[in-house]
Amino acid sequence: MKLFNLLLLWCSVLFTNVLADNESVGYEMIYFYYVYKMEFEADVANTIATGCTDKYNRMCVWSEFAKYIMEDEWSKVYKPATGDNTKTPGTNQLKALVGSMPASASYYTSRLFSDITTLESFPQIFDRALDASNVALRAGGVTTDTIKSALDMVKSVKTFRNRAVLSLELQALEAVLPEAAREYITSTSNVVDYDATLEAFDGAEYDGDITEEQAEEWKQAVEDFSEDIIGTLEARTDLEQSDRTHISILRGVTTCVNELSTFYDSSSSGDSSPRAPSCDDADIEFSFGSSSASDSG
Repeated sequence: MKLFNLLLLWCSVLFTNVLADNESVGYEMIYFYYVYKMEFEADVANTIATGCTDKYNRMCVWSEFAKYIMEDEWSKVYKPATGDNTKTPGTNQLKALVGSMPASASYYTSRLFSDITTLESFPQIFDRALDASNVALRAGGVTTDTIKSALDMVKSVKTFRNRAVLSLELQALEAVLPEAAREYITSTSNVVDYDATLEAFDGAEYDGDITEEQAEEWKQAVEDFSEDIIGTLEARTDLEQSDRTHISILRGVTTCVNELSTFYDSSSSGDSSPRAPSCDDADIEFSFGSSSASDSG
């Protein structure tokens, strides 16, 4: 019995650690709120956090939504300010979250989507949120400000969630380059900066440290690798399950960023028929690009 209880505790800790990323969790919650808001602006069926809507018999404001999806221990100590009773949350609303945040903060995935209840199903939460936003965006009526706010938040999620797989990404990148090329790889604590890496190769060629042939060969290897980084990581057979879960989460987040970016760009450019994103698009790339593409805002 003791062993069984220990196993349950270990599974609980594993799930919390995968779900909880204290730097990311607030941005994730605000992103989900904007998807929730999209459904109301588009006047489509409410599919996300339906229990919050039922509780108040209306669209929840941010503080109500946050308190509803927070795990109990966090919810008990969450003290929203007057400004948190808003339908347009931003980074200012993170203050109340951080001020009350437990050591490992998390939220009830089942209160966002009732069937997402396990570690294995958690990565699907971003796919489900994207499906919900797609329906709303196709229906029309979602404001550009709402789309932009959702996009800003999910970009921040991507930045923070990428940290969990950064070491794996660096290992995989180094594996496609000769040893002499690896010293030119440029990265931050969040991402690999592929543009800076390519520029470093050009600089080394200009300085006479490497040949033109080497520079072109290395640049091609990096460009090929960056086309589908997540796919490359998923193909590895030596990963722990926790790493695979992080990669799956990042795939979902990256899809959200790419597709929302496509729709926002078309809608903000004055396109009279902006293309609603689709999960079935064959040309979605699961790449990170330069550091600027992964930074928030």
